[in-house]
Amino acid sequence: MPTAKPSSRQPLSAQRRRVVRKIATIREEVEDLLDSVQLLEARAKDIGVRHSTNDVRAKLGLAPLRR
Repeated sequence: MPTAKPSSRQPLSAQRRRVVRKIATIREEVEDLLDSVQLLEARAKDIGVRHSTNDVRAKLGLAPLRR
């Protein structure tokens, strides 16, 4: 088993910085896609069910609207 060397942090090369930024961008895009999938799944489960604005606000943890 290799032993860890003491941390001697060197500045990232320009290419490595670009790769790290690209990975971060891809991660954000994947998170957005997963959010969209969750919304679609929720809508599919509720097909044919009508929800009032206050029902939706309650699901989102928001205070109901006052009339």
